[in-house]
Amino acid sequence: MKLSVFKQSQKLPTWIGGLLIQLQMSIVYVGIANIVMIAITTWYTAGHIIAEEYLPFATLRLFLLFGAICWGMLIFLDYKYIAPAKQRHLNRQAAKHKNPVYELVEKIDKDNEEIRKDIAKIKEALNLQEGVSDS
Repeated sequence: MKLSVFKQSQKLPTWIGGLLIQLQMSIVYVGIANIVMIAITTWYTAGHIIAEEYLPFATLRLFLLFGAICWGMLIFLDYKYIAPAKQRHLNRQAAKHKNPVYELVEKIDKDNEEIRKDIAKIKEALNLQEGVSDS
C-alpha cells in the first residue's frame, strides 16, 4: 500500500528542474574555490599556531596536500560506494514517472515476446527443433 503523502507531484514544468540541476552542477566550481580559501584561512588563523606546537615541520603546502589527499579519498569513496546507490535511486525515479525511453523499451519488450511466440509456432509448424542442424 502506497501512502499518498509520499507520491511526488508532476505540477511544476520540467524547465524548473533543468535550471536547478544546472545551478547545482555549476556550483561545484564555486565550492572548490571556497574549500581552498577556507583551508588557507584556517591555516593563517589557527592552523599554523597548532602546527607549531604539535607538528613543527608542517607548512601551508603540507597542510593543503593533506587536505587534497583527504578530499581525494572522499571522492574515491563517493565514486565506489555512494554514487552507485544514488544512481540506482535515480534509475528507479526515472522508471517511476513518465519516461519516453522506458515506455519505448516496454513496448519493444512486448513486441519481442509476441515475435518469440510467432517464431515458436513457425518452428512447430515446420517441425524444426532447437539446436539441430541438417548438415
